[in-house]
Amino acid sequence: MKDLGFKEWAQKVILASKKDLDLKWIQKLYGNHPIIYYFGIGERIFLDLKKVKKIIRTQFPQPLVYYFGMGNVSKMNLELLMPLWGLDFSLLVGVDLARGSFEDFSQASRLLLLALKNLNSGTLKFKEIEKNKFEAEFVFEKKKRKIISYYQFDCCTDFPAEIQSGYQILYTRRGGNLFFKISPLLRAWLLEKNQGMVVFQELIHHEKEYQNWAKKIQSLLKGFERMEFDPYPQKEYQRFGLAERLLVFKKLD
Repeated sequence: MKDLGFKEWAQKVILASKKDLDLKWIQKLYGNHPIIYYFGIGERIFLDLKKVKKIIRTQFPQPLVYYFGMGNVSKMNLELLMPLWGLDFSLLVGVDLARGSFEDFSQASRLLLLALKNLNSGTLKFKEIEKNKFEAEFVFEKKKRKIISYYQFDCCTDFPAEIQSGYQILYTRRGGNLFFKISPLLRAWLLEKNQGMVVFQELIHHEKEYQNWAKKIQSLLKGFERMEFDPYPQKEYQRFGLAERLLVFKKLD
């Protein structure tokens, strides 16, 4: 991966956005590091995630998260903050159809993780397990974490071996449409092996779209109940023309 000049770019974003962005909530995690302006997410979803995290910590102290559509590392689309902080994973297994080199994965992950205030930077290690399969290990909030990433991996027709015996959380960010492309047989298997939650994070233009999207997803999730969040006021959408929303389903006992 070439030098993206990320800090210089982020500083320009900061200067242009001071009047529009209130990201004090995320500064609690990242301090004043310019990485905080990369995410484009608002405080409302952060508050929703706090509710989810509370449930996860009570029911799943060592959660395994399956993250499909993880992001193209060569284009800096990798996103780790939400599954790390919000889902509190011990092991995250991520897959993406895009190409990804070990250099790209380690550099993109390092950029994101080293900005975290509660990360023990001395524990951060990377390993190339095999072609298109990479690993990162570190300690965050005094808890050991591991990320295993597969690239050139088609989540619509296959699943990673690490979730074969079951997993706690199915997650995607801006990959909701991909969920409908997963083969029906594989999708049914994924939901059967799921032991806890299905979590979608999407960009939404207005509240009606959010409710329609929720109904569409729920039609495929038999045996799950939707977790309710407070509606967003219209001004939250008008601010940037859209808002990042969370949709969570809990598996019934």
